[in-house]
Amino acid sequence: MFKKEFLPLLRYRFRICHLFKCIPFEFDDKSGRFIKSKSISVIRFFKFQCLLTAIYCTAMILNIFIGPLTISGRLQGLAILISSLFAAIPRWNYSIDIAPIQTINAFLDFEEKIMENLPKIPNSKGTKAIWVFIVLIEIGLFAYPILVFLLLRFLPCMPPFILSMFANCGGSGIPYGIELGVHLFETWMDYHIKYSGTTWVIYVLLVGIGFLLHHFQHLNRELSKIETYTDITTCIKLYRYVQILEKSFNAFVAERIVPMLISCIPAIQISALFVCIRMHEEISLPGFAIFPIMAVSAGINNILIITLASKVNTASERILYSIKQKIVGLQTPQKTKSIGRVGILKLQCILAAIYCTGMFLNVCFGPPTASGRLQGFSIFLVCLAAAISRWNYSIEIAPK
Repeated sequence: MFKKEFLPLLRYRFRICHLFKCIPFEFDDKSGRFIKSKSISVIRFFKFQCLLTAIYCTAMILNIFIGPLTISGRLQGLAILISSLFAAIPRWNYSIDIAPIQTINAFLDFEEKIMENLPKIPNSKGTKAIWVFIVLIEIGLFAYPILVFLLLRFLPCMPPFILSMFANCGGSGIPYGIELGVHLFETWMDYHIKYSGTTWVIYVLLVGIGFLLHHFQHLNRELSKIETYTDITTCIKLYRYVQILEKSFNAFVAERIVPMLISCIPAIQISALFVCIRMHEEISLPGFAIFPIMAVSAGINNILIITLASKVNTASERILYSIKQKIVGLQTPQKTKSIGRVGILKLQCILAAIYCTGMFLNVCFGPPTASGRLQGFSIFLVCLAAAISRWNYSIEIAPK
C-alpha cells in the first residue's frame, strides 16, 4: 500500500527538495530505504536554511506584533505567518535527527517483511481520499510561492513580508532591483520552508494514519477467517506488529507534529477566512488566490486528518475486542465437553463411595463366615484406599 501508492509521490517530493537542498536525507535505490545524505555540503546548507528559517520567522513575528502595521495589516499577515510557522516547526532538524525517515522505513519494512505473504486487500475510501488530498497539496505547494511572488509584485508592502517592516515601503526609497531581489528571496524561502516542513506532516502523519487504518482493516479480514487457535495466534502476532508500528509512529508525531497541527491549522483557517471575507476588495488577483487556497486546505485538513486519526484508536480497540470474542468463542465447545467430563467424574466418586460402603456393611454385618469376613476385609481395605485417594468431588487442581 505505502510502496505502491505513496512512495512514488514521496520520491518525487524528494527530487524537488534536493533542488533546494532542504532535506538532509535521500533514497537509496539499492536498499530501497531512506538514508541520511552522504553529501556534507547538503547537510551544511540544510543547517544554514534551518538557522535562516528561524531568523526569518522571528522577524515576521516581530513585524506582526511590534512592527509599523495597522490592525488590519496585522490580521492580514497573521495567516501567512502561521502558515510559515506551520512548516518551519517540523522542518527544524539542526541535529539531523533520523526519526522521520526511520518511521517511513518502518512502514516499508512492515509491508515487505510482515504483509508480503498475506493476501492483498483493495485500498479503502480513506486511503484513496488521502492520496487525492496529497496530490492536491503537492499542486498547492508548488503554486503557493509563485502566488506569493505575484502578490508581492502587486503589493510589495504586504505584511508580514520583509519590505513591510520598513516605514518608507511603497515610496520611491527602495530601488526596483532591491525590491525584486527581496521578493525572489522570499519566494525561495517559501519554497524550501514549505517543502521541507510539510514532507513529514504529509508522509509521516497523514500517510501513517492511512497506513495504520489500512492494516487494521486487513486484521479485521483475517479475524473473520479464524477457525482454530493457530489462526488466533497468527492474528495476535500481526496485531502486535501493528501496535509496535503504531508506537514508533506516535513517538515521532506526538512530539513534533501533532501539537503544531492542532494549534496552527485552525488559526490558519480563521485568519485566511477573515482576509477572504473582509479584505477581498483590497487585494487583487492573482495574489489574493493564496488566501482561499489556505482556507480550503486547512478546512480539508481538519475534516480529513482529525477524522481519520480518531479512527485509529477506535479501530485498534475494536480489533482487540474481536480477538477476545474469538478466543471465547473457540473455548466454548471445549468448556462444554469439560463440563460433561466433570459430571462423569463426580458420578464415579459417588458410586465409589456407595460401593465401598456396601462392601463395609457386607463385611461387618453380612452373612459371610468368619474366614469369609477376614478374606473380604483385605479386599475392602484395598478398595477403600483407592477410593479415598481418588475422591475429588470438588475437582480440586491439587488434591490432598
